[in-house]
Amino acid sequence: PEKEGPLAMTFETPDGQTVTKEAIARPLGLEFFQTLPLQVRAVAPGGRSESLGIKTEWKLIKLDDKCVDGTDDTLKSVEAVQQYMTRLTAALPVKKMPAAERKAPEKEGPLAMTFETPDGQTVTKEAIARPLGLEFFQTLPLQVRAVAPGGRSESLGIKTEWKLIKLDDKCVDGTDDTLKSVEAVQQYMTRLTAALPVKKMPAAERKAPEKEGPL
Repeated sequence: PEKEGPLAMTFETPDGQTVTKEAIARPLGLEFFQTLPLQVRAVAPGGRSESLGIKTEWKLIKLDDKCVDGTDDTLKSVEAVQQYMTRLTAALPVKKMPAAERKAPEKEGPLAMTFETPDGQTVTKEAIARPLGLEFFQTLPLQVRAVAPGGRSESLGIKTEWKLIKLDDKCVDGTDDTLKSVEAVQQYMTRLTAALPVKKMPAAERKAPEKEGPL
């Protein structure tokens, strides 16, 4: 079908609300479970659907004015709905996401980083600005390899060998379907930290090395 204007996608959220999002171009950056209604399995980080605010677990119930939840006699199977959606999205123009349109998650307030320490404790530290001054091993969960001396993370008390398990309320330890690789978690963290203001560490905030013994 030749599309004039955007593709309206209507979803039902897990709390029963109905939400409509309009896509003006493709790719959408969405993966679905093989169920009817189609349920969002993954949203590509930095993609068009994420910028629209589409979430995992939302169920697709309408495309434009057409019901795709299994109630329409012409769209009774997962395959039929997927083919219909493919035809509709194929009629949209192909456009890369401009950087300005990408959703750097809008941060109000600090970035909460939750770590698991080597002795099994859970510790949350809040960063109010960047750079963080952290380096990680290429493992999942990301494990702190180095903390920049005199930097923001050192002043927060973050230590090497701590494992990063959450950013704000999002699990980044490999249990979230949208963040299953080291690369995906690093990209997600980069986008979150990019939304923080850039500030030099004031001298008063820098952690003076702790002295053992008398001066």
